[in-house]
Amino acid sequence: MSFRVRQSLLGSIVFLASVLAACSSDAGGATSDSDPTLAPAPAPATGSDDSTAPHHPSTSKPAEKTAALTVTLDGVGTLRSTPAGIDCPGKCTASFPTGTEVTIAVTPAEGWKHDGWTGACSGAAGCKVELDADASLAATLSLLDPRWDPSDGAADCASAWGTAGEKLSRCDKTPDNYVVVRKSKRNLAFCKSGQLVKNYRNGLGFAPVGTKIEQGDGKTPEGVFYIPRVLPNSTYHRAFLLSYPTKEDADRGLASGLVDQAEHDQIASAQDSCTEPLQNTGLGGEVEIHGEGSDEDWTHGCVALDNDAIDVLWNVMGAGDTIVVIP
Repeated sequence: MSFRVRQSLLGSIVFLASVLAACSSDAGGATSDSDPTLAPAPAPATGSDDSTAPHHPSTSKPAEKTAALTVTLDGVGTLRSTPAGIDCPGKCTASFPTGTEVTIAVTPAEGWKHDGWTGACSGAAGCKVELDADASLAATLSLLDPRWDPSDGAADCASAWGTAGEKLSRCDKTPDNYVVVRKSKRNLAFCKSGQLVKNYRNGLGFAPVGTKIEQGDGKTPEGVFYIPRVLPNSTYHRAFLLSYPTKEDADRGLASGLVDQAEHDQIASAQDSCTEPLQNTGLGGEVEIHGEGSDEDWTHGCVALDNDAIDVLWNVMGAGDTIVVIP
């Protein structure tokens, strides 16, 4: 090949190479350096107000304002609120939303009465309090009869029963119904299997403090007795006879000369056989639970109930049942 031909071919190759290089540069596409209109938009400045962002309002609620009501119970009974919250004794303070009208109901225990309110309520009528701020009130209760306090009736029933009636008289062949007389509180508790059924006010002898010692002392004997006899036509409406005097009384009477040996032995024998012990000795006798009134201590040593109370007991108590008398 001649020199001219080679030179011509070399020139053509150089030209083609330059064309290909230019095309390759164009195929890469325009860049921000070559076309400022294609540059990416700048990011919003931190903390700037983006009016296009969605707005979500806060869903949190302000704390509800409350006020506390505190109640005090002076006496025996219960205080309960409407709306619920107070159940005193037990829970005697509760909080309610401010502006709530709270009604307090008082329920005196058996043998008690409501005398009135002090504090946020006054007088003796109903009690309503609109709670704008913390408040307190008190209910005063008193015994219907200052001599009679039945508040220990339930405890007396349980104590006299024991675990399964083992503390009742051994002569009680059906140990279920029995009574407990608490002399100091003038209360007779009618009990069934360790549970209180009903409290009754009672009167006692004209000298009620202390146990019976002898005939005519006006005292009511203390201890665990059975009923040896019932008296449907008693001078005092109806009556249950107590198994007084006991063996212990007979021993004491023999030692002090209140009974002789024969009287002592008869009393002891009757107690062994669960029958009626000798009455009208120097130890006294004919001690009963009977009717004709409980409003004072008027008997010679018997326990006196109102007639409607003795009528209730008459339907559920009988010979052999237990009578417990405690100070």
